[in-house]
Amino acid sequence: MADAPPSTRAPGKSVASPPVSPVRLPGSARRLVLPGGAMAVTAGVPVEAPLDPGVYFVTDAASDTVGVLMVRADPRESDLRTAAPGVTRASLGGARIVEEELALVRAAFSGRRAELTTLLLVVALLLAVVELMLASAGGARVRS
Repeated sequence: MADAPPSTRAPGKSVASPPVSPVRLPGSARRLVLPGGAMAVTAGVPVEAPLDPGVYFVTDAASDTVGVLMVRADPRESDLRTAAPGVTRASLGGARIVEEELALVRAAFSGRRAELTTLLLVVALLLAVVELMLASAGGARVRS
């Protein structure tokens, strides 16, 4: 079949997989062509899909393309629908679910706020004094 025109060749097999998942390639597969070179594969033995998404060609012993491996993210990772509160609670271990935006802001920022201005000013003043002492001590040694 290698000598047949492209229009009469048997169609190759395409396999889709999420990254780094075990995948079975077509039975005649002998190599998986990666950007860094070809990787040998054994028929019937699952191989780990590459980490990077993309289309990888699968070749046989004669280096003819017998299929493609399409690596793409799991579609569930791109599902942007809002989960039901019960599902969220179950997956987060009984977390409190806040339904409205203002309640979320109140819940996030309702805690007691500590005033740090005085403490930070004292720390800055102490650091300035230490810096002055170190600079003065270093200058005394340099004189000849």
